[in-house]
Amino acid sequence: MKSLILKMLREQVIDGQEMNPHLQSLCNTMSVGSYEEVLGRITAAIGDKNESPELWDRIKEPLNNLKQANFQINGEKHTNMMGNHISQPQGMTGDCMADEADTYWATIQSTLCEQCSEFQ
Repeated sequence: MKSLILKMLREQVIDGQEMNPHLQSLCNTMSVGSYEEVLGRITAAIGDKNESPELWDRIKEPLNNLKQANFQINGEKHTNMMGNHISQPQGMTGDCMADEADTYWATIQSTLCEQCSEFQ
């Protein structure tokens, strides 16, 4: 019963008046911090890859780019910590992952939020 209710929420029409609360949150979120956060928001809003394969396919490239950036930045942080260096890798700031995430997030968000006819 719970999965049926969740599915019905995901299928609501996006017309500016009535929107799945998770999708509305996704569309209103301006900043994200990580690949994992993005995955959670997308899954809550449109379901998993089996439920909405066409939509997941549309965001595959920016999502993969975000995943690679997340992996690379985490690797640099780990290498830096293991080497007992206090300074960060050249060109990397403390909020580097958030900056990368926001870059790809904008593409993902516009793809999912501005394609309203796909949800009707």
